[in-house]
Amino acid sequence: PSIDDWMGQAKVVRKVYVPQDHQTNTGLSFGIDGDFLYVNHLANGTYRFYKMNTLNGTMVDSVNVPNGNWHALHFKASSNKLYNTRYSGSYTMQQRTGLMGASSNLSSNTLSNIQYISTNGSSGTVYASNNNQLYSGSEGGSFSNLFTFTGNYPRAVVYYKNDQFLGVYNGTLVLFKISPSFEIIKQYRLTGPDAGYLEAISTNGSDIWAMTYDNNANRYTYVKVTI
Repeated sequence: PSIDDWMGQAKVVRKVYVPQDHQTNTGLSFGIDGDFLYVNHLANGTYRFYKMNTLNGTMVDSVNVPNGNWHALHFKASSNKLYNTRYSGSYTMQQRTGLMGASSNLSSNTLSNIQYISTNGSSGTVYASNNNQLYSGSEGGSFSNLFTFTGNYPRAVVYYKNDQFLGVYNGTLVLFKISPSFEIIKQYRLTGPDAGYLEAISTNGSDIWAMTYDNNANRYTYVKVTI
């Protein structure tokens, strides 16, 4: 049997390049707001949160990053909340209104090395993950460990929908569940002219965006995919 007999195909429906004078981190979630992404880039020696127009690649607004360094991001459109936390070290996760609003605690306790933040839009549950731990909680509350990954497991874990999660494994997109036990539902690879190695991933429960490297252009790119 061919690889397509057991692995699905993820189709790129939009792509936007990281500006050539910007550096990015391939292991952090970012925010999705319709045709815009909230991203954390390093430009001219300064870490900033940017609101990026995915239709033309322009940065329409930006603000300095608190505490500097790289941050994981997630945007909750229903309440205009931008969740964020520094990924290196132990920090209390933060939330702010839009890009410029004042910050308040998203978590009441500190969590270590969080790289991905996501939400269940129906229940309001917030998820945070690092290399092998998945935490859950609610806005302003104490977060606790929900699941510990062992063995060969997906990285870049974010909640998707219907109690299912998305992650990345060896450059492929993995749809899985953790309850009542860990189970891979389907695995997808990028095909066609935009085939590439998936890295960072984000979703708002309907749209799925990922980061890949365009070998032809020698640039990182954000891609919107369908599965």
